[in-house]
Amino acid sequence: MRRNPMLSSGLRRAVCVVLVFGAGFAAGHQVSRETSGLRIAEAAALEHALCGEHAEAIRLLSTWIRHPETAHRASRLMAELEARSEKDLRGELSPADATLVGLHRGLLCAAPRSPERLVAFATTTPEFFYWDYELVRQLTPPASEQVRLLLRHLGPTANPYASLARDYFDGTAAMSRLPAITRPISIRQLDALAARAEILLQNERLGAARRAAWRTVEVATAIGDQWRAAEGRILLAQIALSDGDDEAAEHQLDAASRSLEKFPLPSVRRRRDCVRAMLRVRQGRVVEAASLFGAALASERDLQDRIHAAAMVNQGFVLDELGRSTEALQCYESGLEYYESRHDQTSAALVRLNRGALRERLNILEGAREDYETVLRTETSGSAPALVALAQGNLGNIFARKRQWEKAEQCYRHAIAAAKEAGEWARAGQIAGNLAIAQLAKQHVEAARISVRNARRWEARQPSPLGNYMIRGVTAHLLYAEGRLAEAENAFGSLAAELQDAGYRAMAWEMCFFQGKALAGQGRHEAALECFRRTMIEFDRLEQNCGGAEVQLHYLENCDEVVEASLASLLELMQRTSPPGRNEAEVFRLLESYRARVLFREMVDRHPTHTQSASGISLATVQTWLRKRSALALVIFQGVEAVYRLQLNGRDARLEKMAPAGRFQEIVKAAEGDQPEAEAARRSLAELLFVRDTVPELQRYRELFILPDGCLYRLPVELLPVILQDGRRLRVGEQWPVTYLPAWRFLAVGGSTEIDCSPGGGFLGIHGFSSGAAGRPGLPWAEREVRDAARTLRWPHFRLIAGREFARGIGQNNQAGQPWDIIHVATHIKTDETVPWESRIYFYAQGEQTVSISLSELQAARWQANLVVLSGCSSGRGRVFPGDGNVSLGRALLASGSRAVLLTLWPVHDRSAAAFMERFYLELPQHSGQVAIALCEARRWMRRDPVFQNPRHWGAYVLFGFPRPIRVAAVESAGQDLVCLLCLVILICILVVRMVLSSIVR
Repeated sequence: MRRNPMLSSGLRRAVCVVLVFGAGFAAGHQVSRETSGLRIAEAAALEHALCGEHAEAIRLLSTWIRHPETAHRASRLMAELEARSEKDLRGELSPADATLVGLHRGLLCAAPRSPERLVAFATTTPEFFYWDYELVRQLTPPASEQVRLLLRHLGPTANPYASLARDYFDGTAAMSRLPAITRPISIRQLDALAARAEILLQNERLGAARRAAWRTVEVATAIGDQWRAAEGRILLAQIALSDGDDEAAEHQLDAASRSLEKFPLPSVRRRRDCVRAMLRVRQGRVVEAASLFGAALASERDLQDRIHAAAMVNQGFVLDELGRSTEALQCYESGLEYYESRHDQTSAALVRLNRGALRERLNILEGAREDYETVLRTETSGSAPALVALAQGNLGNIFARKRQWEKAEQCYRHAIAAAKEAGEWARAGQIAGNLAIAQLAKQHVEAARISVRNARRWEARQPSPLGNYMIRGVTAHLLYAEGRLAEAENAFGSLAAELQDAGYRAMAWEMCFFQGKALAGQGRHEAALECFRRTMIEFDRLEQNCGGAEVQLHYLENCDEVVEASLASLLELMQRTSPPGRNEAEVFRLLESYRARVLFREMVDRHPTHTQSASGISLATVQTWLRKRSALALVIFQGVEAVYRLQLNGRDARLEKMAPAGRFQEIVKAAEGDQPEAEAARRSLAELLFVRDTVPELQRYRELFILPDGCLYRLPVELLPVILQDGRRLRVGEQWPVTYLPAWRFLAVGGSTEIDCSPGGGFLGIHGFSSGAAGRPGLPWAEREVRDAARTLRWPHFRLIAGREFARGIGQNNQAGQPWDIIHVATHIKTDETVPWESRIYFYAQGEQTVSISLSELQAARWQANLVVLSGCSSGRGRVFPGDGNVSLGRALLASGSRAVLLTLWPVHDRSAAAFMERFYLELPQHSGQVAIALCEARRWMRRDPVFQNPRHWGAYVLFGFPRPIRVAAVESAGQDLVCLLCLVILICILVVRMVLSSIVR
């Protein structure tokens, strides 16, 4: 596939597998008097706080804030209670006490510049110096120098936090030496020991961190400090998770839960739930993990502290695995905002990696690449090989998606080296699997075998369920590449079933697809089609969970290869002796369900009454409609490897493979230009679209309907030359009325497939830039174009708006009365083919200030008209998304409720545009208001005019959608009235003369 299922899966990381804990609590018979007193007070304070009696809780703790040994413990608990209550509980404290509580509140929520605040506080009260991981994380070179100066100023001291800070600045070896616990035990000693374990864990010194955490648990248990014992157990569970020891992690979490029964502080319970959820992720129990993260998040109202931020991001990780993409993106966005506001580059980088992997899965490749490259540019990535491994590996995925295999292989090799340096063997194995996929794409089978062997060996050193799934998937791909199709089919099938049961549905549907590919390779096309159908059913469910239209559009790119493989199998079956009509109906159903999926949902919101008839449209219904209209239709599908054409008329449906996709794109690109070689490319394209036996058949039809795909959206089929049976060479658009449709159900969702007349809503004309401004040239003919259109026909009512008078209330005005027959816009238009939502219609400018409306705003404005004319440069250009078509200004108007749009596919000249539109409106009443026929006649007239005969003047216009006939009579000119009057006078005179002569004869 363009997107290999192995490329994203597993190359993400939970942002905060290591959660940050603060100080705990201690009590017991071997403790100092102050510690013993605080233990009693904190238990009572927590009980009062849980009952909502915060004033009493603060009264119990305020005494202990004033003593250096207990100040930080009491302040930390008060900060926890304040965060939970969302009230300011410091009103009754002295300024110094309130400052200390504020410091700990800032550490809880990772408020920026916490080291500077600590230095300012400890400079005046050195006996209250404090140190923990959050302060370490926020250190900058200037802040580090300030802390060093403060420590020198303190000199020798019994404060264990000062000793911890000195050891931190002395290096890892000093940090790894555990201090002796003196008797009687002070609460500061135990808290400083726990902070040491935390810092060691964050710096990935797992052995030293384990020793410090065990010492913390032993001392806390001996003296009855349940809070500190619980946090120490959670630290040990995190270390076990890092080591891959799931059983030990589960044991430590159960022990932490028993401690929390005696001291049920909500923040510690949240930390325990987060770590347990990460354990469930490792075990593949993602649904249970989602529930645990949800419980942790539900306990707080907003993102107040780093534990909540960690839960939010890891919840996104789990939702991503469950296929709930929109919710996952929202979680990542919230977490990224939190970490970036606190200058936590490491955590922000990990969030970006996760978000990039999700964007990659959704085919938002530009956003994913931006995330990965941002990670590689961060200062922390240079000293964190694990980050480099993730970013380089996923950047390789982007190149692989674009089939830039050399660049992908280079990134994968860099990523493997970084993962091995970081000791992340499981990740090295996963990236080696991706490397094997890239090598298979280059047909380097032997190199791929070596990569698969390396992947198995490295994954065995750090086994995980997800890693095992990935290795098995890559092995199945290797079997497929070696031609062992039956074995590959069995491998893909069993893996798809296991992934489905484990909840990895996004990976499961891709394995099901590859199972179908292996079956098709064996000639078992019926069984292959069944796999492809199951794949599309699961894809539909996942795509619905994408939420927003932009995300859905990108995600739709994942299914084009499924459709292509299905068409290939159906074509094989159609060429066999299969029952006639059955496979043709399946081809129609498949292409119709693939086309305009997002657009259709947006249109249904505007026309809910026609939803059922639109969703039930069938091949027989369409053929009946084509037979009544004596029309021919071509449905195009552009896949990754080939381009298919489904030809429909009132009797037959014929599927053919037109050309390889690469060749087709080259021909269309060459045909877009205005050079002599463009005409040769157009002849080649005409031969592909209209094969020899189609041209004679085409002459029997009165209309041509085109359902384009891919690059064909960029070229008017009307320009293609065809040679008729009598030897004449004509362009398609001169001989036949051509109408473009996004999908057949578009005919039903807008109202009816019958030819009925419009209700006669009138004409709305908008013109802009009569003179140049804001760097845009003047359009002197634009106003005349709109005024002539309004005066040419007898509209029930019309309204003309100059650009400077334009207001976005037009949409609301439409709802108040009847929809317009025609909305005609003649002004400057700017299209963005990369980010089409930024395409704009410009109406007016004064100085550098402009009045415009974007594609997104246009769709929301709900311009409902039978026909919208966008007479501007390249108004029909946009970005083509497989499965939904061309996202352009025209598409936005269809989604907003209009039935059809007249667009241009390249820049048009102001004068020639006015001439073409004048002729178009003159032709309308002569052809019963049929828009497509009027356009065809306007092209003929323009080509006969020596001034406008070049196609650049008239070839850019295409009709997208199906408007009702516009039943409006022409306005007769004054000259015509005089001629008629003169003829009438002459006739009367003749009659009078004859009567006189007759009487004379008598």
